[in-house]
Amino acid sequence: MFEKILVATDGSEHGMRAAKVALELGERSSGTVSVIYVADTNQTSYLPDDVLLFSIRELLLKEGKEAVKQVEMMAKDAGVKFESIIVEGNPGSEVVDFAEKAGMNIGLHP
Repeated sequence: MFEKILVATDGSEHGMRAAKVALELGERSSGTVSVIYVADTNQTSYLPDDVLLFSIRELLLKEGKEAVKQVEMMAKDAGVKFESIIVEGNPGSEVVDFAEKAGMNIGLHP
């Protein structure tokens, strides 16, 4: 059924519910679940380029590592093949770019 399943997460309750559904699909179809977290560094573009900006960036990346770690633990418990991706940029653009590069059908076509 599904060989590749992509789910974006931000660590929120909604993100974890989406991950649970993706993992269920992966379990049923023996597919690989890719979880992506995008550190929205565009939000910090208006700040001065100093240590404060570096700290915010590091905080966003740490948040991403924690979010994908939660999904990874769920995947291991379910015995589902799993990969994690953490990138920086605009979340919508980065998710679509990753899906296209990975050869995933992103469901934008009727």
